[in-house]
Amino acid sequence: MSEQPDAYTAAHVQEALARDGRVGELGIGVDISDHLVTVQGIVSTEERRAAIEQVVGELLPDHEIRNRIVVEPIGDAGEAEVIS
Repeated sequence: MSEQPDAYTAAHVQEALARDGRVGELGIGVDISDHLVTVQGIVSTEERRAAIEQVVGELLPDHEIRNRIVVEPIGDAGEAEVIS
């Protein structure tokens, strides 16, 4: 994959992150510069954050990965508001 332009490779990685069952995230930003891949975005679990790094590592094994994914757990929505 290293012969392709960085923007094309980044788009390929984003698509893989959206399609991979371990991740399934559409909103992950991917930036590639030389042999450095930076991923950023927000996910709900630490497991999903780790899976993102794993998938990127599988796709680009010769790249360094900078994981800037933030984990924000989804909280309990509480009681539903009754509108009358």
